[in-house]
Amino acid sequence: MMQTKSSGHQRQSSAGKKTPVKNDTHLSGMKAIVEYMQRGESTVLKLIKDYNFPAFKLLGIWESDKLMIDEWRLKLLNGTSQDTIT
Repeated sequence: MMQTKSSGHQRQSSAGKKTPVKNDTHLSGMKAIVEYMQRGESTVLKLIKDYNFPAFKLLGIWESDKLMIDEWRLKLLNGTSQDTIT
C-alpha cells in the first residue's frame, strides 16, 4: 500500500522505499516539452539558450513544467519580459 507523505513530493511504499511523485504539469524529456510547445527541438533549445525558457537538464534529462511555460509565454505576450523574440 502506498502512502503519501505530508510534503506531497515523495511517496513511501510499505517496503519503505521513497519514489518521486510527479504532478500533472511536470514535463520530463525533450519530447514531452516540444510536444507541449508544438515547436521543434531546435526551436526549444534556442528558446532555452537565448530567451530564458523555463527548462533545464537534470542528470541528462530535460525537465520543465507546463505552468512555468504558460507563465513565460504570458510575460512575452504582455511585454513584461526582458526578452523579446524576433
